[in-house]
Amino acid sequence: MTEVTEMYSEIAVAIAVWNSLESDFIELLGALSSDPYAIAVISVRVGSESVCESLRSLARDRVDEPLVSHVDQATKAFSILREYRNQFVHRVTCVIPGDPPRAFTYARRAKNGLEIDRGELTLADLSRWQEGMKNLSHYVTWISSQVTWHRNALDDPPQAFRAKASEVDLMDLPMPLNRPWIAWDAE
Repeated sequence: MTEVTEMYSEIAVAIAVWNSLESDFIELLGALSSDPYAIAVISVRVGSESVCESLRSLARDRVDEPLVSHVDQATKAFSILREYRNQFVHRVTCVIPGDPPRAFTYARRAKNGLEIDRGELTLADLSRWQEGMKNLSHYVTWISSQVTWHRNALDDPPQAFRAKASEVDLMDLPMPLNRPWIAWDAE
């Protein structure tokens, strides 16, 4: 397999892992709502940010601390990982072989004039994203089990989340890959 093919293959695998992670969050939303079928139907039409907002609201309304903090922690980590997803899914323009191979990204937005974002991603970046998604999936599955079985005494969360949610720096996830936007003056 060439370096370029490996990079594209790993991006495809990571996208599948992301889709599974989104499903984990929807299942948690179903557990919190007590109506998983309705949530499955409704979630078809809403984005992942709306799912996270709904999770935080339902958690505050339906479960006690420390589960509320765990839900908040999970949704914060999910937001960071969503930035990775956006980089890999929406912004990769090409993959260049090398040591290491690099995927180049490009994006534009026009909020206050035209702004351009250019960057590059490596297989190491992709591996960190995948590892973060796997850790978060275990964590969300653990939260769902606590909600589903209405446990009074919580089991220990997965290792990456053992500290109190407020004290954890988002389970040591890497920061989003977004580079600063560069303003472009048309003159």
